[in-house]
Amino acid sequence: MTDTHNTIKARIRARKLTLSYFYRRIFVLRLANNESLLETIISTSRGLEDVHDTSTDNMDQETGDLAQYLEHTFGESVEEDIDYVASYYFDEWPLETIDMDYVLRLARGFEEYYPQVAELVNQHTTSFQFEQMDPMDQAMFVLGYEERKVLQTPKEVIINEVVELAKRYGDGGSSKLLHGIIHHLLKDEGGET
Repeated sequence: MTDTHNTIKARIRARKLTLSYFYRRIFVLRLANNESLLETIISTSRGLEDVHDTSTDNMDQETGDLAQYLEHTFGESVEEDIDYVASYYFDEWPLETIDMDYVLRLARGFEEYYPQVAELVNQHTTSFQFEQMDPMDQAMFVLGYEERKVLQTPKEVIINEVVELAKRYGDGGSSKLLHGIIHHLLKDEGGET
């Protein structure tokens, strides 16, 4: 294989790894902010005999503890988080075959860019908000936007890659949704038309 082919393959693998990392981050954030789901998890984990023992003080404390735990599932070290995702989900790929510089640069920017993407997407939707979207769709928006902001990847490349990822990992309408909105995000970001 040529060096160019290896470089392209390493970037494709890096996009998939980064997308998985973003998806996990968004899923955990969503779970941590869903009080009724947290209460269900706590009730289920107590066992059937304790389901009816949901005193407000005790449930509030347990819900808060679980939410805090989930919020701190990530954040100690981006490098450790990425290593975990790579070894758990992508163990068939040796790390040297993944563009880890790409992964780490984008992973480090998640906290900054996630709220920006949510705001921009909400400006271009009428029937739903970013928070109502599937976590995978949210992750793909963040990935595309951040790749443009951080790495200055050409807009056309990003659109093509995000749509292909949506076809593969999203639901039936994901590719159309992303294609329709990502143009606006990248236009707003770069002042391009």
